Amino acid sequence: MRTIKKLRMKHFIKYSFILLISITFISCKRCPKNIPKHDLPQEFKDYAVFPSDSWWVYEDSASGLLDTIKLLKFNTDYRNCGGIEACPDLFYIFNGKISSSFNDSQFVFTGGYNHCGKNAIVLQSYLGYFIYDEDNTTTSLGNYISKINYLDTYVYNQITYTNIYKIGVKFYNSSNTFDKIYYWAKFVGPINIFEYSNDSLLKIKYLKTYHINN
Repeated sequence: MRTIKKLRMKHFIKYSFILLISITFISCKRCPKNIPKHDLPQEFKDYAVFPSDSWWVYEDSASGLLDTIKLLKFNTDYRNCGGIEACPDLFYIFNGKISSSFNDSQFVFTGGYNHCGKNAIVLQSYLGYFIYDEDNTTTSLGNYISKINYLDTYVYNQITYTNIYKIGVKFYNSSNTFDKIYYWAKFVGPINIFEYSNDSLLKIKYLKTYHINN
């Protein structure tokens, strides 16, 4: 009985894959050969896109525990959304995996243009959440993630960082208070993560050391 089920599943996967390839091939024949591709702005890459094997170590102010976050895999692609028949432009997206020593787990992350063609470019990951407003028209994604402001300099633990984006994220809170606030430094990543419960600060995760793989 198990053998029959396995064979059925094997055939199902095989023919589903063939059908998917066939539909994709037939649909794409109607599109122009040279569809415009939109890459990520260099400014976004400088803050939120890093090579595989880069890592960051954060200390939790509440427990004193350290969390080593490592970028295991980074994939890139271009996505066509809006309907094959309309042949819209292709927009850059990326995804990958991140590991955490504190949670002893791996996490999938995603990022790229929001809803293809909107001006907001978003990263959602265990490392942090980041939104980049390409033309100063989209500073937030609904009530979920918002650019709070930009700081020329930011001092923490007697270290001065420059070119800081302050990003707020809401997961559960329906009020005006953010659940997390990230301070992103150019070419570094998140240097501070403030976690709140309503209006009360619960803890701060601050960057102890890091390595950006080249």
